[in-house]
Amino acid sequence: MIGKIMHMHDTLYVLGLKHTLLSIGQLCLKNYKVIFEKRSCKITNETNRQVVATILMYEKRMYMLKMQLVAIKCLKTTLDPIWMLHKKLGHLNFNSLCGLHKLVKGMLTFSNLFDTFCERCIFGKQHREKFLHHQHHS
Repeated sequence: MIGKIMHMHDTLYVLGLKHTLLSIGQLCLKNYKVIFEKRSCKITNETNRQVVATILMYEKRMYMLKMQLVAIKCLKTTLDPIWMLHKKLGHLNFNSLCGLHKLVKGMLTFSNLFDTFCERCIFGKQHREKFLHHQHHS
C-alpha cells in the first residue's frame, strides 16, 4: 500500500489497543470490495476499481495491513459538573446542590445558580386538577 491513500471516516478509537482493527463490514458499506484468497487479501475501491491494498496472510491466519495514521480526532462531549450532579442525584434542586459542599468532604462548591432551571423539573412540578367523581344512580 505504498503511496496510496485511503480515508476511513466514522471509526472508533480504542485507547490502549496495540493494533488498529479494520472492519470488513465497514469497508463493504463504504464501497470497498474485500477478496480473500488462499494466502492474501485484496481491498479494492469499487468507485474507481483501484486496488487499495494487497495484504499477505501472516502466521496464526492474521492479515496485517501496515498503514500510517494521518490524523486522529476524538470528539468528546462535556457536561457542566452542576448539571451532572443535578441529574445523577435525581434532579435535586440547585439550592441544595450549592449546600452539599458543607456536608460532603471534597465536594465542589457552586454559586450563582439563581437563574438556572431544568426544563424536566419544571414539567414534573406542574399540577393537574383532580378528576371529578361521578356518582352513579341506579
